[in-house]
Amino acid sequence: ETPRSRARSYLKEGARLHRIGEYAEAERLFREAIAIDPRNADGFFNLGALAEGRGDLISALSQYRAGLTIQPNDAALK
Repeated sequence: ETPRSRARSYLKEGARLHRIGEYAEAERLFREAIAIDPRNADGFFNLGALAEGRGDLISALSQYRAGLTIQPNDAALK
């Protein structure tokens, strides 16, 4: 298993947990994915979505911007 595939596994599990309302654990996995693969724009998008969902718009914007530095043409991040 490569670091990138491990990061994808964390993102997938984090997304599942997010869907069922396990936000803290989802956030932990998204952060772990970024720690493993710092150029993973999906991880930043997911952290932004979590922050936006809890009303922390400043943090959400920061996460989305971090993702955009990696993938500047990503429509979801814009």
